[in-house]
Amino acid sequence: MEISDIGSSKVPDLPPVPVDQIVPIERATSQAAVDSLGVIIPSVKGRKVAYALYAGLSLVITNVAVAFSAIGASNPAWLTISLAVIGNLAAPFGAIAIANASNKK
Repeated sequence: MEISDIGSSKVPDLPPVPVDQIVPIERATSQAAVDSLGVIIPSVKGRKVAYALYAGLSLVITNVAVAFSAIGASNPAWLTISLAVIGNLAAPFGAIAIANASNKK
């Protein structure tokens, strides 16, 4: 690689993968990955507190954004950042909830 290649959009050619070599992830492996999400917040009470805090903060932050929009004002930087953080936390919280939906912990 030469210095002139840094930052270029050159993508190396990769050989195609034969269809017979494409296999799904084994059920035990994917189930272990789902089960391990429960380790993040192991107790039911802890998860309930985390979900409640997330829901409350989400409700407040999104309604503050609606209020700024209703009066025709632009969002301050702290609100834009808060909305981005709240949005990005939705997937992890959803993953933890799904992973623990059927657990009897």
